[in-house]
Amino acid sequence: MSVVATSARASSSRVHLVDLLRLVATLQMVNGHTLDAVVDPSHLTGHGFAVYNFFRGLVSVSFMLASGVAFHLTTIARIETGSLSRAATRKRIRRMIEIICIGYLLRFPLGAWSSDADLAERSWNRLAEIDVLQLIGASLLFLEVVVHVLRDRRRVEIATGVLGLIILALAPLTEGIVAERPLAYLTAWLGHARGSIFPFFPWSAYVFFGAVLGAVAFPRGGHTPPRRTFFSLAALTSVFAAITFVMWRVPITFWVSTMSYHSMPSFFFEKLSYVLGILALLSPLVARIRKLRWPIEDLAQETLPIYVFHLLALFFPPMMFASRIGHDLTLSQGLACSLVMIVLSSVVGLAWPKLSPLARRHGAQKPTAQTVTAPAET
Repeated sequence: MSVVATSARASSSRVHLVDLLRLVATLQMVNGHTLDAVVDPSHLTGHGFAVYNFFRGLVSVSFMLASGVAFHLTTIARIETGSLSRAATRKRIRRMIEIICIGYLLRFPLGAWSSDADLAERSWNRLAEIDVLQLIGASLLFLEVVVHVLRDRRRVEIATGVLGLIILALAPLTEGIVAERPLAYLTAWLGHARGSIFPFFPWSAYVFFGAVLGAVAFPRGGHTPPRRTFFSLAALTSVFAAITFVMWRVPITFWVSTMSYHSMPSFFFEKLSYVLGILALLSPLVARIRKLRWPIEDLAQETLPIYVFHLLALFFPPMMFASRIGHDLTLSQGLACSLVMIVLSSVVGLAWPKLSPLARRHGAQKPTAQTVTAPAET
């Protein structure tokens, strides 16, 4: 087969819908973090901002679902065709561990050795908190174990959905588990009580449901008929919206009085139904796209360096734009700042495959249909 034919086949089988979801979520994430860091809080109020904030909360859900879909495409859907080989498994596990390590490095306790005891304490506590990268990396490692234990596509898909429901059901109970350091570095994975933004309970359920979503809406990857994808997404949206409607009206009392609203099953299904609904609305439009144009295609593949760079630029020396600017800007000034940050982060994302030894180690070639939504890119 010629190079041209191979390239055309890979392009036609890309899952553009999930690819674009990740890219839009990435840009919104950079925008949201920048506004939080530089805009006077008095400008971030009102009903309009509350609505914006709710939809901004869907960004993390989008990344987690996309990671689950990616795992289905790269691993579960290919169980019979080599995804469980030692080489493929080692590569995935190495990548997942790298994601977790990057997540912890981004929470490095810069003030841990300060003469200010309170600052040092806050720095060590911040290191214990679980953020999105640690959560996604750990969730995918968990799924990797499930795949190697069951070693059958259908059984893995069913087990993944069941595990997602179990994690969601246990989430309200794990909220009450609190411990001081060093045990806090373990208990912080269980709930929000220690300040974790994305603890394993319930957030990993989004990753697991994403893997199930891959089986339902993209059973043949990018070759799945667009009508099948649309009706699957629409049906799932209706089901989860109905579950949300019922749960909001049937009071369910748990014995953990300090439970975070993120651990409420009703809120979980509400956010899930919103993201699936957005995907359903976009799917007929995206189905017309045969190939993503540069630079959209390349940016959608490099969301991890975009994520890392914008946090380093905002909060870490030597740039530390957040500290240099302070919370003094108006909303329009903040949006201008956000645009600059998006451009800078995008440039880094485009340059990353050529400049990074880590990227070169993972291979500089364009991803195929199965890797277009690689779980490492969160």
